[in-house]
Amino acid sequence: KMYEYLSPETKKEISADEFAERYEKIYKGIEVDQLKVNYKQPKEEKKHKDGEEVNLAYTVDMSTMAGEVNSDHQATLIKEGEGDQENWYIKWDESYIFPQLKAGEKISVQTYPAIRGEIVDRNERGLAMNGTVSEVGIVPEKMTNETETVKKVAGMLNMSTDEIDKKLTQSWVKPGYFVPIKKMSSDNTAALEKLLAIPGVSVNNTEARIYPYKES
Repeated sequence: KMYEYLSPETKKEISADEFAERYEKIYKGIEVDQLKVNYKQPKEEKKHKDGEEVNLAYTVDMSTMAGEVNSDHQATLIKEGEGDQENWYIKWDESYIFPQLKAGEKISVQTYPAIRGEIVDRNERGLAMNGTVSEVGIVPEKMTNETETVKKVAGMLNMSTDEIDKKLTQSWVKPGYFVPIKKMSSDNTAALEKLLAIPGVSVNNTEARIYPYKES
């Protein structure tokens, strides 16, 4: 029904099907619900000539998958027709869907993983913090002597050679894959440098939950 109130000039630019599809795709995509449009009716009814334009302020409130959206708009109305056909029509454009939207543009929703809050004690010392750790791993095809590499890595990471061998023989492992062995503090640069000097050893930095005093 809304299309019926568009000005003849606007209808030349967009068909009824295109108009309905534009609204439907955008509003479905962002899961619009509880849509409310409010406006203030003019205090006085003035006489306007055919072709004359007036501006009408209104507000739009809606719920979306990203939360509540509230915006102020201004519609441009034009008076057209004669006699019984005389009426006010909307000079519509894309901004009526969303204020910043322009012809041809699309609206999409991106989701981001929530960042866990950090925990500190009453003295502001970190108990559970977000940070970066170094993940020590082995790329099998880069080892020049597997037995020697496994032995050295086990000694530096306080692990047994059996533990490392089990990781290297997992079903998904391929010669060129990075096989994670153990995580350690990124601040331990001296140890990391020694590990990287061992043929086949590689280190990746990864985001992790850090417990400075005790794992919990």
